[in-house]
Amino acid sequence: MARSPLFGLLQRAARIAAASNASGEPFDEFVERVQAQRIDASRRRFLRDGGAVGAGLLVASHAGALQLATVASRPKAVTPACVD
Repeated sequence: MARSPLFGLLQRAARIAAASNASGEPFDEFVERVQAQRIDASRRRFLRDGGAVGAGLLVASHAGALQLATVASRPKAVTPACVD
């Protein structure tokens, strides 16, 4: 557990260096690959969430239109005219 921001950065650097050594890749290539994977995951998450929001808006707009169509198709109550 990091006790200061500087120690946290040192721990992170040590973990990245250890992972690079374990993979056998040069450090700069390893960092580039990890960053590319992170960006791809971020892009996929954005597209997935954007699609879900779009689908939700589409369903909501159709539900509103359906409700309006249902209200418009109901028969109107006719009140008898008062005859004097």
